[in-house]
Amino acid sequence: VRILETILGAVIGIIINAVIVPPVALTPAKTAVATLGGDIAQLLEDMGAVLSRRTSPEVLDTLYWRARGLRAELNAALDRVNALSESLRFNMIRRNKHRPAVDQMSALLARLAVLTTRTIGMARGVRDHYDESLVSDTNIAEIADELKRSGHDLRIVVRDNGLDAMTAPHPETQDMPTLTQPIRLSRPSSKNWVLEGFLVENLRLVNEEITGILTEE
Repeated sequence: VRILETILGAVIGIIINAVIVPPVALTPAKTAVATLGGDIAQLLEDMGAVLSRRTSPEVLDTLYWRARGLRAELNAALDRVNALSESLRFNMIRRNKHRPAVDQMSALLARLAVLTTRTIGMARGVRDHYDESLVSDTNIAEIADELKRSGHDLRIVVRDNGLDAMTAPHPETQDMPTLTQPIRLSRPSSKNWVLEGFLVENLRLVNEEITGILTEE
């Protein structure tokens, strides 16, 4: 009798899972990926703002630890997307309907994983090598603008994947991508050349992930 009850319970469970997608599986995955994308974008924009003005060590340290927090967000998003994928594995009816969305989120998450690593590295570089002379450095000003553009365009990428990464309303003209060609420094500052070179190379890699276009070395 117990064996029959176990078999019957398993069959009922398979039938229910084949007909109904757990309602909590899709929404948490979308929220986790959108949150990660939005937070990376915000950090890129904030780094650009930090490099545009005189900034205290406390602000720089806070920026770095916010960036470190992206790793936990990435792991949480991976867990959510994996749970969603598992919930669809035996769902005969809705598997095909939701599979494209899962694949799209997985592909976006792979790009966000790269951006997470790059953002953490840049935040640490800015914190460790910040100097007041950066405010008047022309190259740094261009890098700061490119960081802000990167954040803006990453929000568009996340939005175009069907997720909400816009934390504030944008004018219609702001819906267009704004990234420029990769920055090439004509004459790096003798004092800040290490930070400038580090940020430019990381920005090149960040922009490749955002635009999906490989650039020349």
